Amino acid sequence: MGVFNFVGTLASGYFTDRADPRFLLGLYYAFRGVSLALLPFVPPGYSLTLFAVLFGLDYIATVPPTIALTADTFGRANVGTVYGWIFCSHQVGAALASWLGGVSRDALGSYSAAMIAAAILAGAAAVLALGVTAPARRAQPTS
Repeated sequence: MGVFNFVGTLASGYFTDRADPRFLLGLYYAFRGVSLALLPFVPPGYSLTLFAVLFGLDYIATVPPTIALTADTFGRANVGTVYGWIFCSHQVGAALASWLGGVSRDALGSYSAAMIAAAILAGAAAVLALGVTAPARRAQPTS
């Protein structure tokens, strides 16, 4: 999965330079939601390996368009601070989701409900990403 994270992130950087980051985030989160929704139904073996490849391609791919959208919205001078808060919030959410996934597993006997909940949240993230108001284009200085 890690190798495909690397490939997916590089490809995402390439696409981020050429497409609207909101569209890319919407696409990535929608793809992630579908893959997570299907995970409880994937049989062990090659299908699970295929999931790992596809999820790996998508997992870190959200970083380049998120940073680009942050720069477009808050200005390049503020990217470090704003993205730092975004990343911190992401880690708090990841910790909470991990804990709730464990609670769900203990209560229900499987991770299926946690995967479906994660899929729903990814779908919501896709819709929210597409709904971000386009920042006003700043005039580019000429050299």
